[in-house]
Amino acid sequence: MKTKYIFGTKGFAKEVEFILYDNLGEEANVVFVAENNSEDLGTTINGRKVISEQEFFTLNEEMECFIAVGSPVVKQKIYSKLKNKSNISFPNLVHKSVVFDNRFVSMGFGNIICSHVSITTNITFGNFVHINLNCTVGHDTT
Repeated sequence: MKTKYIFGTKGFAKEVEFILYDNLGEEANVVFVAENNSEDLGTTINGRKVISEQEFFTLNEEMECFIAVGSPVVKQKIYSKLKNKSNISFPNLVHKSVVFDNRFVSMGFGNIICSHVSITTNITFGNFVHINLNCTVGHDTT
């Protein structure tokens, strides 16, 4: 199983780690990626290692990345650094409790859908959308 790299170390990043753990169980290999000058470097979060962006960019393995920051500006900045690396993918992360009409819901990439969300029908998500806990997205939404 590919290592899952979570960009961010604060509240939302911890929620993303929970979704990965809850969906995949103990075998989920998760690493947090922090800014090079972060106070979180050298620590663990939820028992997971924290590495710097500098260390991350030395890795050449196939990686799945999740950008777990709230600010769209920061999210775009991180994506700009990563988008041209052929060994990186941005899968959608959907908690196993989410209810949705998989026949008529389409998603771009890098979306994170938290637990207990209802997504009805005829909905299109772009890229890097975050739907928080217990939300409902109704029909015919883009």
